Amino acid sequence: METSKTKGIYLLDSFIKSVSSIVYPHHCAYCGRPLEDGYFCEECYKKLPFIEGNTCSVCGCPVSEGMDVCYECKSSSFYFYKNVSIFMYTSKFSDVVHKFKYHNGRYLAKPFGAFMAERLKKDNISTDFIIPVPLHPRKEEERGYNQSGLLAKYIGRILDISVLNNVLIRDVYTQSQTKLKKESRRENMCGAFSVKNKEVIYGKTILLIDDIFTTGSTMNECSRVLLNNGAGGVYSATLATGR
Repeated sequence: METSKTKGIYLLDSFIKSVSSIVYPHHCAYCGRPLEDGYFCEECYKKLPFIEGNTCSVCGCPVSEGMDVCYECKSSSFYFYKNVSIFMYTSKFSDVVHKFKYHNGRYLAKPFGAFMAERLKKDNISTDFIIPVPLHPRKEEERGYNQSGLLAKYIGRILDISVLNNVLIRDVYTQSQTKLKKESRRENMCGAFSVKNKEVIYGKTILLIDDIFTTGSTMNECSRVLLNNGAGGVYSATLATGR
């Protein structure tokens, strides 16, 4: 016969298991192989498309030795100083990113945020505040979370930098950037963001956080709006680059 005590123990055990499945997925995020703990099996960790070697001093994509700026950035102008990316957005890695963004893979923010924080330390990027690229409130409600906000939270903890979640606001429910061409991406982002409490960022250096850098249109528009509202300078960091 089930007593209130045994029922309570059962509920507690179920709760612990459910929380554990969020903290550790018990399978490799890359290949699905069962794991005791962690996020990637040893074999898949070696396959992660880390960006190594020489990178563009503007967008952070890999470039040949001796190059400082990639061909794309030579013909473009940006409001941010520099973007740092950790991974190449390969077809295989895009599956992991989609899991993170769209399929409740929020547990991946912890290892991804740690990778990003370590790279920022290595590059000696120093900022006053961290601001995640916001989702429109309706889109965040539909998804249940903002993946950039989760990354920012872990990066802020590791680097001991405050995260500002209510300064940069997304006012417009924009079309997804995924299938848009370069010019259309810029137009899609134009006027999409605004700033609240601008006195907080006046003269400060900001680190913008997002998931993917492709054309840089989103980061550029966010940077422009922050600078126009008094920020002293903007760096950006993304999980991956699709360049």
